[in-house]
Amino acid sequence: MHRNVFAAVGITLLVMTAGCSGLFPGGGDSTRTPYDVPGTTAETDEPTAPPTETETPPASREFRRQVATHDTALRNAGTFVVRKVIRRHTGEGPDDKSAAINRSVVTDLDGDQYWVRGPGEPNDGVYDSGLSYENATGVYQRTRLNNGTVAYRRVPDDRVRPPTPRTEPLRWLRTVPNATVEVPFERNGTATLGGDELARYTATEPGSVSCLAVVEGFTAGTPPNELQNVTQFSATALVDDRGIVRKFECTLSGHRYTGEKYTERATWTVSEIGTATLRPPERVVNASGSEDR
Repeated sequence: MHRNVFAAVGITLLVMTAGCSGLFPGGGDSTRTPYDVPGTTAETDEPTAPPTETETPPASREFRRQVATHDTALRNAGTFVVRKVIRRHTGEGPDDKSAAINRSVVTDLDGDQYWVRGPGEPNDGVYDSGLSYENATGVYQRTRLNNGTVAYRRVPDDRVRPPTPRTEPLRWLRTVPNATVEVPFERNGTATLGGDELARYTATEPGSVSCLAVVEGFTAGTPPNELQNVTQFSATALVDDRGIVRKFECTLSGHRYTGEKYTERATWTVSEIGTATLRPPERVVNASGSEDR
């Protein structure tokens, strides 16, 4: 099960996640450090046979049925907050390569507005600040003016790079159910989150996607070809009675082809379903820093 389970989506993951640095310079993603991936494709001992009609995804039938309505349920709710925390480390000591992502996306599908927020952002019950904001008029990035005050400046369309505040949650809606069913989840009792009793599913063997692939919302192929083997894997998913994956947490360890130890930990949580309230930024300035409205 652990032999060479990884294939070539590593390049895709690095290209897609690297785009964030252009949109949020100095923001919550500035610590992200892509890793060098040896080669452009992963070599395997033998080709992987295409699935047959009798084959089923690794997850249990119960789990697949449960999460089938994840997308629809969140769209019906209209508003929600998704937080993801990803930590990757290569090597044995604290001075070796590491990367971290810690941010939330507050989503209002009905109002078509979205806030990307870093850790520790203030919240008084209404979301009206963050690293960046997007609505039908464009993407706005937080900036500090010469007088020290904070405002938001519209990013020119030709400088916007995905994922944007809008595209990120929309991608999660589509792909999270498809990605989690590639993890061999089995029912393991219940757990309480935010006062709600949720169905608990666990896995101790890796499926065909990595922790990072699930949380970032990628399903094509298999985990990054950086890893030659997997030595440890554990994952837990908490699902409510609407089919929403309220929490996904996962830890994966293994060795790269260079022999270095590699660990990734990823957590996804969704909260304030149907209750999150968003407002546009209070102060918007133009390119010169003058008040835009």
